[in-house]
Amino acid sequence: MQIQKDKITNKRKCCALITFMVFLKDNYIKIFNSKNIKIFVSVFLAFNIYYCTVNTRIKYDSKDKIVRYSVITSKKQVDLWDWIHWNYNRTFEAYETVSPYLRSIGIQRADRVISIPDPSFNISLCLMDQKGFTDFGYYDFEGDRRIKKFISMGAKYLIINDTIILKDRRYLKPYLKNKIGEYKNILIYDLY
Repeated sequence: MQIQKDKITNKRKCCALITFMVFLKDNYIKIFNSKNIKIFVSVFLAFNIYYCTVNTRIKYDSKDKIVRYSVITSKKQVDLWDWIHWNYNRTFEAYETVSPYLRSIGIQRADRVISIPDPSFNISLCLMDQKGFTDFGYYDFEGDRRIKKFISMGAKYLIINDTIILKDRRYLKPYLKNKIGEYKNILIYDLY
C-alpha cells in the first residue's frame, strides 16, 4: 500500500515539475533559456544518473569499484548488500540449477512442494521452476498446522535450503523421515 502511495506522490511531483517547466517556457522564455538554469539542470541530471548507477550496481555487485568509492553509499548500506549477496549465495543460488536434479528424482514441474525458508512470495519456486508454497502467507496457520494445510492443498515434497531451520523449527521433525535427495545445500523430503 505504501509503495503505491509513493508512486502516486512521485507521479504528482513529476507532473508538477513538467507543468512548471512548460509555464516557464510559455511565459518566461529568458529564464527558461538562461545559462544558469541549463547548468543547474545539467548538474542535477548528472547527479541523478550517478545516483541511479550506484544504486543499481550495488544490487548486483556490492564490491564494484563505483559502489565502494561512491560518495552516496554508506558503510552500513554496503554491509547490508554484502550480507544479502552472501545469504543468497549460501541459500538460494543452488535453486538456479536444481530443476534437472528434481526431474531426475521424479519430481514433476506440476508437483507442489513446500520450499522453506523463503519469506518471499515465490523466489525459490521461480528459481527451481516448481509449483508450491513458501513461508509467505497463510499467517493464520503456524508451524505444524501450516505444513498440514499445505499437504491438504496438494504439497508432496518438502524442500529445505538452510539446515539452520531444522534446529529452530522442531515441528518439522515428523516430515524429515523420507529423504529422497540432496543437491548442494538443498535437502528434499517426500511427504508421503
